[in-house]
Amino acid sequence: VAGKLFFLIAVASGGVARVRSRIPWSVRRLGGFGFVVAIVTVASFLVSVMVMDLFSSRYLAALVLASPFAIAPLAFVIGWRKLFLTLAPFLVAAGVSFDSAVMLTDSSGQATTLVTLGTIAGRYQLSAVTPGKSKPVSLDIVETALGYQQRVGSILADKYCNRCHDSESSPERVSNYDNLEVKPHAFTDGSTLNKMSDADLTSIILHGGPALNRSALMPPYGNTLSPADVRALIAYTRAVADPPYEPAGTVYARK
Repeated sequence: VAGKLFFLIAVASGGVARVRSRIPWSVRRLGGFGFVVAIVTVASFLVSVMVMDLFSSRYLAALVLASPFAIAPLAFVIGWRKLFLTLAPFLVAAGVSFDSAVMLTDSSGQATTLVTLGTIAGRYQLSAVTPGKSKPVSLDIVETALGYQQRVGSILADKYCNRCHDSESSPERVSNYDNLEVKPHAFTDGSTLNKMSDADLTSIILHGGPALNRSALMPPYGNTLSPADVRALIAYTRAVADPPYEPAGTVYARK
């Protein structure tokens, strides 16, 4: 909490710095710019008349981008090293947390904890260790934190895709997987889907399985999904792939 409060004070310092003549004008200008962008972004976040915008965290990206400019005056006064050390509690608070971090097993030998992943999308490796004098037992698992676009893709996948692509049924959805002659790949099947380019996935989503000489049981969704929806589905597929998806890097050719 202390780190977050100091972060807000640091951002506010961008507005106050404009009246401090001993701070160079270039630094004050950066601070003023960041402060104004932060205020406008928060105001838009809270009072937007667009239903899709109101309280939508994706519009706070400007706040993240503008914050370094807003805290520039404070960094000039106290130094970047002191500023980083002061903001450390805030940076740590944005990481992974366990509730509770230390547990006792019940009569069945099981223990439960609530894990909150970090605010940055990606894969997190979680480890649990049983302490004591005897040989410790460790458990390592990998969980994925989804970004906004990937979460949208997850919702779309559950609405349009998982009935066939997920072999497991749920209280809200009965799987059709066992009834299909040609079994579709799960979205987590990285060994197959990682070999397909984004263009291939886009084609098969828009035009159905026959677009890539695949099963005709895969229907086309070109009239159902928007281009943004298709990109979100692909982003979700890449995020949950196992083994993890590794995009091809830049290739330099030489004659």
